[in-house]
Amino acid sequence: MRTRFSVQTASEAPLAVAIERVWPQAGNLLSAIALFATANTVLITLVATSRLTFSMGRDGEIPSIFANILKSRQTPWIAAILTFAMSAILLPTGSVKILAEMSSFAALLAFLSVNVVLIVLRYRMPNHQRPFRAPFAIGRMPLLPLAAIASILLLLVHFEWQIYAAGGVALALSALAFFVRYWFRRSRR
Repeated sequence: MRTRFSVQTASEAPLAVAIERVWPQAGNLLSAIALFATANTVLITLVATSRLTFSMGRDGEIPSIFANILKSRQTPWIAAILTFAMSAILLPTGSVKILAEMSSFAALLAFLSVNVVLIVLRYRMPNHQRPFRAPFAIGRMPLLPLAAIASILLLLVHFEWQIYAAGGVALALSALAFFVRYWFRRSRR
């Protein structure tokens, strides 16, 4: 006896396959939604990155030229151009999957570093006034950041080697930028 649905064992887009079984014309709608969501995410990332670059320029972390704003719109135009140029470097990858994985990998590394620093600061500066305190601690050891670190490490082991390589290059460039900045600040004193 044949069933109405056939089993598809491997699919690049299992949600699309499932919805097209029920509504065959849904493919175009799902494609439009995915395209809009991707464009929206890219736009938010570009705006946030240019604002971060602007703030770093304003605070003296990077050259102050990036803190220039366009008078008529009050937007950080040089920071926006830099962000666009750096983003354009990623265009030749040609794969949304690779870019999405790189973005997820970078976000996980950022979350990992925040949680590690939170624990380190608890031990190095225990009496420092803080606007918030992570709940659930055993002594000085906060349990939520510890659980977050464990879950992030569990997620990080599922990436392909190319993402680790790209992440390693990005971390090396970040470390180089940090040490160059540190050297320039010391040489000014």
